[in-house]
Amino acid sequence: MNSTYFSKKITFLNVLLTFFIVVLHAKTPERWGLTLDMNYPFIYWTNIFTQIGVPTFFFISGLLFYRSCSFQVLERKLKSRVHSLLIPYLVWNALFVFLFFILAHVPFFHDKMNMGDVLNSPKEIAYAIINSRYSVLWFVNNLMIFSAFSSVVLLMLKNQKQAISILGCSILVALYSEGGDESVYKWFPMYFMGAMIGRFYMDKPDGTYFSVKDIIPRNLQGLLAGTLAFLFILLWVLSGIYTEKVIFWFRLLAPLMVWILIDLSFSDFIQNKFNVRPWMRYMFFIFCTHQFVLNIVQKMVVLTCPPTPLVLNLTFVLSAISVFVFLIYVAVCLSKYKFYKYLSGGR
Repeated sequence: MNSTYFSKKITFLNVLLTFFIVVLHAKTPERWGLTLDMNYPFIYWTNIFTQIGVPTFFFISGLLFYRSCSFQVLERKLKSRVHSLLIPYLVWNALFVFLFFILAHVPFFHDKMNMGDVLNSPKEIAYAIINSRYSVLWFVNNLMIFSAFSSVVLLMLKNQKQAISILGCSILVALYSEGGDESVYKWFPMYFMGAMIGRFYMDKPDGTYFSVKDIIPRNLQGLLAGTLAFLFILLWVLSGIYTEKVIFWFRLLAPLMVWILIDLSFSDFIQNKFNVRPWMRYMFFIFCTHQFVLNIVQKMVVLTCPPTPLVLNLTFVLSAISVFVFLIYVAVCLSKYKFYKYLSGGR
């Protein structure tokens, strides 16, 4: 596989996973104070499925950072992360804190949209910005922490045997640590697995992209793809039925399965039919803003409609699609101005 295919594959996954994350946060029953469970099967099972979005982004982030990485280029990579992660993280969180502060002082929004406590001190404001209190940017926060310890991670990747041992230990820590669902301990295994792929299994000696299709005989590729698809569906179903521990395994293994399945089943489509469009570079903007817009759109529906099954399902589907498309339009408009680079991290 050539570098063009690799670039198109990353773009394809970036668009798909960003949309998954928008859908993940569009879980409508909770807007009406209802519990999202199997009483709402379409929304429930879609929500479980789209949980592959965040872990696969962690996987890809680790893969891209440690692909062709060495201590000689580490400083350059870290400097680039200041522009692509730190600056937009602070800018977006400051914007959301400002918007929250304004809306919280508007009686309609404060009373009808459950705005919660108003930030009253500089200390509270600073804490809200640093800890992404009003955004979904905990993902970016975790990526910055992983980047800060990149020299340590690079030492962990000294050889494959050592890396596999460390991956196993990180999985045990993630399974039995007391940290919350956004804890770095929970997501490091996915990031480190991607780093291992990028470090050891990404590039062939001739500089081309390594694909699993290069080592699996053509007559066995369909069997492998079917087996992976079956295991993916099995983990998805078990995650919806059983405990959070199963969901962890789904989140851990799904990124690698998706990465391989793309090569086995969709490589011809991506190579020959998938065209990268200008609007596809706005996914980071959508990631940063979608929850804020979803909250407003769905709260308006809550105020005007009863939570019937039809309303719940329609709101779930239409709000996700409309917010995704709307934010692409907004990003296209804003990208004409210089300040957009601070919102997008130069993307």
